[in-house]
Amino acid sequence: MSDQLAQTVNQRDGQIALLSQQLEAYDRQLVDKTENFDKMQEQHQVKLDQQYEMYNRERKDLADKIEQSMAKISQLERQQISLQNTIDSQKNSLNTKEKLINEMKQEGDAERGSLMSKYDELKEKLDKREDELNNKNITFEKDQALYQQQIKFAEAKAQEM
Repeated sequence: MSDQLAQTVNQRDGQIALLSQQLEAYDRQLVDKTENFDKMQEQHQVKLDQQYEMYNRERKDLADKIEQSMAKISQLERQQISLQNTIDSQKNSLNTKEKLINEMKQEGDAERGSLMSKYDELKEKLDKREDELNNKNITFEKDQALYQQQIKFAEAKAQEM
């Protein structure tokens, strides 16, 4: 019985030693996995920080573009007012010249021809400026729609994050 007890004790000691080794192996695995997890978490945080920085840069760029667009809008509005004043001025000038033409009809066909050519030139300039203004307005509206679309895209992208 004492041999059997000694054998059972030896067997239990072997099992305890084996379990102790397994426990140490599990502890090492736990430490390794914890370190790996910490590294992964750190990498993930770095990636998040980079994405956040990129988002902030894009946001700043878009804000700058909006500011530039607003400045351009303001400039175009001033140009439009200036052009409208020029148009009004030219219309007034044209009206004055038409009155002069009516008064000077009696002076001869030669003078009338030169005044009519001046009238045609002014009308052509007016039409060209109106065409230019219309083209600028069309281009501006296209650019504005594009910027708004980019802003919506960036906002949607930001909301997804």
